[in-house]
Amino acid sequence: SNFLLLPVALASLRLIDGWGVDRIAAAAKRLTDRIAAGAVDLGLQVPPERLRSAHLIGLRLPPAVDPGAVADRLAAEGVHVSIRGDSVRVSAHVYNTEADVDRLLAVLAEATG
Repeated sequence: SNFLLLPVALASLRLIDGWGVDRIAAAAKRLTDRIAAGAVDLGLQVPPERLRSAHLIGLRLPPAVDPGAVADRLAAEGVHVSIRGDSVRVSAHVYNTEADVDRLLAVLAEATG
């Protein structure tokens, strides 16, 4: 219903088509798998691979850890996630890198340790 946005939407779809949906999903999965492995090492609960998507994962915090404090620490370090109850919701995007994952895990280690 907004014809001014149509060229933007078309350009976005062409970009995604050029990158390839399968390649985008594979890149996101590599990051998500790395997040999962690192979170397990930190003592967080991680759903099994068969129950998560390539680009999205929830990391359950230990009961003794305050989710609000974790959210504040992540935000202070410029790590953008969503806290949902006692879980940290992490979404891998096309612009994320392995360095972003390392930073996320380092801040989580500080905030939960």
